[in-house]
Amino acid sequence: MTIKNFGKIILIVGLVGISISILPEILGIGKPGFKASQLLIIQLGVLFSVTALGFLASPGRESQLGDSLREKMDETINLPVYVWVLTGFIFTFICFFVLPVFFNQDAKIVYFFRYIPDRVPIGVDFRVVLDSVRSWMNGKEVPAILYPPLENFFFAPFLLLAYPHNYYLISILTLISFFILTFVIPRNVISQTEHPIIPLIFAATIISYGFQFELERGQFHTIALTLSILAIYLFHYHDHYKLLAYLLLSLSIQLKIFPVIFIFLLIKDWKDWKNNIKRVLGFGLFNFALLFLLGPNYFIAFVKDTLHNMNTPETWIGNHSIKAFTTNLAKNGFGIFPDSILQVIRQNTSSIELILFSIYILCLGLILFQAYRQNKPGLNTALLLVCTLGCLMLPAINHDYTLGYLAGPVAISLGSIQITGQRWKKVISIFLVFIATCSYSIMLYPFKYRPAVLGSSFPMLLVLLVSFTLLAFVASSSSQPKAPIDSEA
Repeated sequence: MTIKNFGKIILIVGLVGISISILPEILGIGKPGFKASQLLIIQLGVLFSVTALGFLASPGRESQLGDSLREKMDETINLPVYVWVLTGFIFTFICFFVLPVFFNQDAKIVYFFRYIPDRVPIGVDFRVVLDSVRSWMNGKEVPAILYPPLENFFFAPFLLLAYPHNYYLISILTLISFFILTFVIPRNVISQTEHPIIPLIFAATIISYGFQFELERGQFHTIALTLSILAIYLFHYHDHYKLLAYLLLSLSIQLKIFPVIFIFLLIKDWKDWKNNIKRVLGFGLFNFALLFLLGPNYFIAFVKDTLHNMNTPETWIGNHSIKAFTTNLAKNGFGIFPDSILQVIRQNTSSIELILFSIYILCLGLILFQAYRQNKPGLNTALLLVCTLGCLMLPAINHDYTLGYLAGPVAISLGSIQITGQRWKKVISIFLVFIATCSYSIMLYPFKYRPAVLGSSFPMLLVLLVSFTLLAFVASSSSQPKAPIDSEA
């Protein structure tokens, strides 16, 4: 069918609709006056008629409709990645903000209220850290609450300020780190075409539930992750700063331990086994030695305390680790399973936990295999995101105040995707980008105002993990260095 013939059909349908609605009034059939249904049909008829005239006036009206539709489809799937990212954000904004706030059964605005489990006075986690540092500085060899030894040295200068001024300072440093992590570094890594992704994710995340939670607690996860990502950026793009990169990553590890997983990103040439092993081994030994900075007694107590926390984590809904998720799943099934299935889940909690761990290891292994096979220069953005997700999913204690630091790696990874290849590959890539974006943006909203099944952030993290693993094989990635590298490490 040609576009011209299709236009004629639409025109006939529109004119028929208008005629059917007007004729009863002209012939005096039925009750006098136009009804709402008649006016609706007239409006649709006018819309159809005007659209038809556009088809009839089209320069390619003799072209086949199928060919024209395929051309439009190709134009659509060739749109930049940021279009699909924006689509995902808009979709979740409607579902998780507009619908519950405005379109609810109470017929009134339902404000988001007390969605952060706050503590008074503010900054409780930061104050606990300073209390531990103060205890150590007063001569207690092993404080009641233990942190990596170097953390005591890092936070000691904050004792020069009284509360709440030291809390204000850590909050300002967190905000600066967030800007570097989510805006500055992505801008220097991803292609200029996809730069609109950066302000979108930055603006959405800086006011998100997770980042507000981090500021409320006085946490410093964003600071630690920024040090890690900055170190990785310097390592790959500014070789003359590689010693600074090692130092920054080491400081990040000594602050939070979990950034040790980023050691996989200290590789430029995946085929250079000798230098890679030397670098990783030397780096690992250096960081292990730092754990003895306050002596063997402190080290032993720190390891015991860490193992205890891993075995007895807080399993409230705001802990999105694998262990917390499986524990909560066994408790109530998030309200979606009947008792019969819940009993089976409770009997197999350890197996479910092992399966979820295995899924992560499988995805990490696939990304590492892809990195080794392709051996591209520059930052491997898929590996960056998978390692970041490991920081969020693997440690037993991982509260929602860690969600904010996901923004930078997500922006970098989404902005590095190149949707190319055959049409089916493009469609699958767009779908995966949309699903990944929705999963990320759902976590921006308070767990208190999500459906019970999505109360825990873990399912969204899992979808992010699987989506980006599949994207690594379906879509290509622009991981070429954007800055000249002076020499190989």
